[in-house]
Amino acid sequence: MWTKCRSYGFLCPSLAAFNFKQICLCVEKLHRAGIVHRDLKPENMFFRGDKVILIDFGSSDDLTQPELRKMKIDDDPKRLTHVNFVGTSQYMAPECVRNKPVGFEADIWSLGCILYQFIAGMCPFRGASDYLIFRRSTEAKVNLDLLPCDESR
Repeated sequence: MWTKCRSYGFLCPSLAAFNFKQICLCVEKLHRAGIVHRDLKPENMFFRGDKVILIDFGSSDDLTQPELRKMKIDDDPKRLTHVNFVGTSQYMAPECVRNKPVGFEADIWSLGCILYQFIAGMCPFRGASDYLIFRRSTEAKVNLDLLPCDESR
C-alpha cells in the first residue's frame, strides 16, 4: 500500500475511500477480537485482490489477556520499561509516545494519520528526526491546508 500512496496520495478520492474502508474493516475485526495492532501504517498493509491484508503484529497487544504483556520476551531490559513505546513515529498515538497504557484508540489515531496521508500524499506529522515528529504529534498540530477541498460543496 505504501507504494500507492507515498508520493501523491490517492489521486482519486473514491479510491482513497475504498482502500480506507477496507483497512477499517480489518481493524474492526482485530478490535472485536480484543487485539490492538499498535503499528498501523501503509507499509504494514498489502493488497490481495480488492482486499487489504494487515501484517506485522510484533507490536500488537491482546487486551483480553493482559498477563501476556508481563512475560519477558528477551533479556533486553527496555522490554519491561518501554512496553507502550511502540510503533512508527509518524503514526504513533500520543499515549504511545508518552509510554502510557493504550487501547483501541491508539489504532484509531493511526487510522487518522493514514487517511491524511491517503489524501495529502504525506504524513500529518513530519520532522527531521523522530524526536521532532513526536513533539509535533503530541501537540497534535496538523496543517489541514495541505488537504484538497472541494469548494463547490
